Amino acid sequence: MKYFSLVIVLLLLSCKANNSIAQNPCSIDYLHTLNDREIYFFLEYCNTTACDNNAEYSEVSNEMLFFILEKYTGQFISQLDKISDQAKILDELASPVHDGIDILSVLDKVKTYDKYPETKQEVIVALNTARLKVRNIRFY
Repeated sequence: MKYFSLVIVLLLLSCKANNSIAQNPCSIDYLHTLNDREIYFFLEYCNTTACDNNAEYSEVSNEMLFFILEKYTGQFISQLDKISDQAKILDELASPVHDGIDILSVLDKVKTYDKYPETKQEVIVALNTARLKVRNIRFY
């Protein structure tokens, strides 16, 4: 139930009242608009250990982490750079729980980002680790 609450909170935070909603009320595009503050808070939530024993929460959190990194690469890296202890988040990136994630595509987006080189490099290392883990899982 906690993971469901997290998803709902993120969706509510990302809902923006703007003209595009009035023009196309059936569009869900506005649900995918996150700002720096929302991304930072999500990363802070991922960085806590309070829900580590909840498998459903961990799975959804991991998937959202990859979703945000893929869709908001620059914002993700800039907000991750603000977090003093990034180890837990980087461990999550190194251990994807969903095999449908196109890690190479995400990796390419991260590599083309040109700011925060140290944080960017840490994310690249984590994604390379994830790529190797996913490759090994598929062949066994």
